[in-house]
Amino acid sequence: MGLKLSAPERAKAEDLTRPAYFALVLQNDLYSWEREYREAQAQALNDEQSQSIDVTNMMNAIWVLMQEHNHLDIAGAQELCRIKIKQYTTEYIQIVENVKGDQSLSVDLVKYVEALKYDIVGQAAWCMTCPRNHPDISFTEEQLEWMRGVVLPVAESGTPNSKALKVRSALSDSTTRMPIVASNRKMSLAKSHSGTEH
Repeated sequence: MGLKLSAPERAKAEDLTRPAYFALVLQNDLYSWEREYREAQAQALNDEQSQSIDVTNMMNAIWVLMQEHNHLDIAGAQELCRIKIKQYTTEYIQIVENVKGDQSLSVDLVKYVEALKYDIVGQAAWCMTCPRNHPDISFTEEQLEWMRGVVLPVAESGTPNSKALKVRSALSDSTTRMPIVASNRKMSLAKSHSGTEH
């Protein structure tokens, strides 16, 4: 995005975006719970000294919510997590609306705050459809080639278009998430791409 934020603006951004980051962390934990729990179970079964499944070292909000609210089972903790995600997202949407009219904030700070709302949506789509969290989903060969930078989408003229070159560049950055959609438990790349640069 090429944004420039001063040190005071970065501190302000941290305050403004806190609900967004809470929502992002909770989304990740909600959708990675099944995988993380399976891994903890497998680890416990492989540990000769273990008498039972010990997930006390799990760093997942679902587990934390179950511990904080003794009456909650997994399903209850997942539902509470969803409620908290909605609350933080709603709070953040209001913050985004408020900063749009705040003349005391720089244009770059407003853009950063506004752009982060798209990360919430993008991460939700990613978490719900990525092979990392869903072993029954896999990337297509075309996607794997894209990730390796082998295949570039081409314009109708038959030459790589500038958007394709940007996608290829972004794919080399391991922090970039490709927007994907699930289809018949296989995944295909969405037509657009949004990189993350701040």
